[in-house]
Amino acid sequence: MKRILIVDDEEDIGTLMGGIFRSEGYEVDCAMTAEQALAFLKNNSYGTVFLDINLGSSDGLDLVPAINARLPDERVVVVSAYGDRAVREAVETAGIIHFVLKPFSKLQVLNSLEK
Repeated sequence: MKRILIVDDEEDIGTLMGGIFRSEGYEVDCAMTAEQALAFLKNNSYGTVFLDINLGSSDGLDLVPAINARLPDERVVVVSAYGDRAVREAVETAGIIHFVLKPFSKLQVLNSLEK
């Protein structure tokens, strides 16, 4: 069974996305902080990490090197309410090509799992 890690400081987003993926047969873990995400990454393997850019006082993109070091084949999808040019450039600079803009639909997040 494939596992997904959702990293978002908004509990409602984690609950919503978790429900979508669980209904499709995925195992899901949700982290609300960078520290929680690092703990999950240390102890688990994931096929996909959904990563919010704004994690309260942390920048989600700062987690990308740790994600890549731990599990280099993981797919990272940025999920953000901010989709302006500067944000998209920062995402691309971090080496991430998958981006889902909030608010999103069920179909959008499910399609982001496809390679």
